[in-house]
Amino acid sequence: MQSVGSVTVTATRSGSSGAASVSYATSNGTATAGQNFTAQSGTLSWADGDTTAKNIVVPVSSTTIGKAVNFSVTLSNPSDATVGSPASTLVTINPSATSTASVSVSVSGNKLIDAQGNEFQLRGVNVSGLEGPSFENDPWRGQKPNFAAMKTWGINVVRLPLAEGNWLGLCSTSLNAGVTPAVYQAAIQAAASEANVLGIYVILDLHWIAVPNLCANGQNAMADTTYSAKFWSEVATAFKGNPAVMFELFNEPQGNYPPTTNDWNNYITGGLTGPQDTGAQQLLNAIRAAGATNVVLVDTLNYASTFGNNNPSRTGFADNAPGFHLPTDTLSTPQLVAVQHYYNTATKYEQGANVVLNKNIPIILTEYGDDDGTTNDTTAVYGWADPGGRASQALTSGGASFPGVSYVAWTWNFGYGGWSLISDSNGDLSGSPYAAAVKAHYQSRAGL
Repeated sequence: MQSVGSVTVTATRSGSSGAASVSYATSNGTATAGQNFTAQSGTLSWADGDTTAKNIVVPVSSTTIGKAVNFSVTLSNPSDATVGSPASTLVTINPSATSTASVSVSVSGNKLIDAQGNEFQLRGVNVSGLEGPSFENDPWRGQKPNFAAMKTWGINVVRLPLAEGNWLGLCSTSLNAGVTPAVYQAAIQAAASEANVLGIYVILDLHWIAVPNLCANGQNAMADTTYSAKFWSEVATAFKGNPAVMFELFNEPQGNYPPTTNDWNNYITGGLTGPQDTGAQQLLNAIRAAGATNVVLVDTLNYASTFGNNNPSRTGFADNAPGFHLPTDTLSTPQLVAVQHYYNTATKYEQGANVVLNKNIPIILTEYGDDDGTTNDTTAVYGWADPGGRASQALTSGGASFPGVSYVAWTWNFGYGGWSLISDSNGDLSGSPYAAAVKAHYQSRAGL
């Protein structure tokens, strides 16, 4: 059994006369090559008189949260020899104990709390790819994240946009050939484990839904009544033992602009733009019914831009208030976070957010960035969100000790134009001023 690193399988030769060889290869069991381990194949050879044991070393890249998984190593095609028993061995990969023991996040007032009970700020990146149909048997679409490289930037959280059709096995195209629900889910579980081992938190985001297209190809106004609660029930069941994983109910819900009182209420109860839209309350209920106490993130309306019609006087939390309010959490200490996306440097986006913070609700900016060759939005985010910034100054109490609003840049991908933070799969810096600003800022705040 093994959890992280590599495993060595040893082949021995019982005789010594003449040269001999045998082929070897790994094969998937409940573990998946490229996600849980690195596939290996080749030939073991012995010279005449050689009885030395030969080793097959298989790197174990990461583990599956909450359960052991396995793969096989098999010998075949002997030359001038026969393969004895057993010809195959089963290798078990255990869940890593450090993946959930050393990192956890919870909510206390308008702050996030780590495993040691300290107030802290999340600073991270998105990794796009899992929300679209896969190709070449690769759920990551060629963009599997390099978490070790992220650590060198000072990153402590990663957001993974997901598609419910992929998780539930609804998407079947020539592009998606070979990417079964088991493969897709294993990729996410393995990524979470690998990130957690390095002290990186994970946000799982329902980005694209399966209505009307089972293979999602774009945004919808809200989560759907057909599949979204089932998606969250299964995701919550898979990750409820990992307090370092957070759930973002739905990316960028829409509604009217500016939102009406009915929009705010229907966002919670259902029917935001029609009967096909489920409510945030139903999604939260599905998570809690699965036994998950993880932190849950709730986006605000108008593509997660506004908390109160961009007017702080219209931001409220009572059920009948004409502004952003959260669903009801059944936990004795609610574990809910408000979500905003910051793509404009107008202070109107901050005004409603400041009211939310003063209502004792934490905020995470799960997307921000610049794609126009500037760093205007980026520097605006840091000036508002970091300790001592405009958000701290707007607090009516505790501003001096406020650890800051958390933020997650879009995106740790290459080939995404001006949004790309990196230039290759190694995580090397792209050439944009935006990417350079993110890396420099994160590194300056690492450990704070």
